[in-house]
Amino acid sequence: MTTVEDAQIKRFRSELSSYPGALDALNVLESCGGNLEAATTKLANRCGQDSSLVLSLVDEQYQKLICDNEFLRMALPPTLGLIANHLAKSHLPEPLSEELAIIVGIYTELGLKAYCKRK
Repeated sequence: MTTVEDAQIKRFRSELSSYPGALDALNVLESCGGNLEAATTKLANRCGQDSSLVLSLVDEQYQKLICDNEFLRMALPPTLGLIANHLAKSHLPEPLSEELAIIVGIYTELGLKAYCKRK
């Protein structure tokens, strides 16, 4: 379980204020006590998506995309839009794509090395 502290959520609010869906994703994260996995599940369920499939996308597909691509690692958070577009191509609804991009960005911001080792 990866947990984000309240102070970190406030910092992310400030840093990500120009990204669509960021505040909503952060509100959900806050309502889940900072638990990123619970927030991902809640966002998926709210959009009528299979939460296990969405968690798999975050944990496998995007882990590989980010961890195997040095450019993306160096450019976060500016590449959150690219991640959101990639998520949208996975046939997820646009709001969910944007919100999950924020969640993936937070995972990587909190510790890219730990995120890349997750299985």
